[in-house]
Amino acid sequence: MKEGMSVTQRDTLLSQALQSRADSTVTNYAAAFQRFSKWCSDRKVCPLPCREIDLTLFLSAEAEKQRSASCVLQYFSGIKWVHNLGGLPEPSDSITTHIVEFAKRQPTEKRNKREVTAEILRKICTFYSGSSCFHVRQRALCLVLFVGFFRISELLGLSRGDLEWEESIVWVRLNSSKTDKHRQGNRVPIRKSSTSNFCPFSALLSLTK
Repeated sequence: MKEGMSVTQRDTLLSQALQSRADSTVTNYAAAFQRFSKWCSDRKVCPLPCREIDLTLFLSAEAEKQRSASCVLQYFSGIKWVHNLGGLPEPSDSITTHIVEFAKRQPTEKRNKREVTAEILRKICTFYSGSSCFHVRQRALCLVLFVGFFRISELLGLSRGDLEWEESIVWVRLNSSKTDKHRQGNRVPIRKSSTSNFCPFSALLSLTK
């Protein structure tokens, strides 16, 4: 932060800077810098401001370990972001470009992701067909996730006040999401289904009772 500012002004600017990014981005950046800080602490070097040679060695080690260009970029972006928040000179990205290219060229283990079909959803709901709170919760989460195309983080952050009930529809209010960059919020309808055993409306209603 710039010199000559009051504590209140600095706190306000810091708060605004944090809110300029999505919550998930801030969390990822903070985790990236925390990982870098631990690496620096183990080697008794300063993470803030960091030396370019230390940052290069850290990213190089992560590129070898993670074998993921996206991880290297996230670590670098997080470290750079923290420096920026502190009003410190940003680390150079000249060498980072080469490390990212190295990570891109490394063989990675391919993960075969299966698409969740209606049949798979039925099997999951049948598995969680009990009356315990855990089964009711799991069944409601799976059905609402599937029908509303939600991210799990979006649903886990909801409260009762975010649900607006009507006769045959419930509106799920998302105060923020990854795709809502300006945090304007969004309302997603979950309609009542004729299939009682696999109705997201009924499952969500059971969960709130």
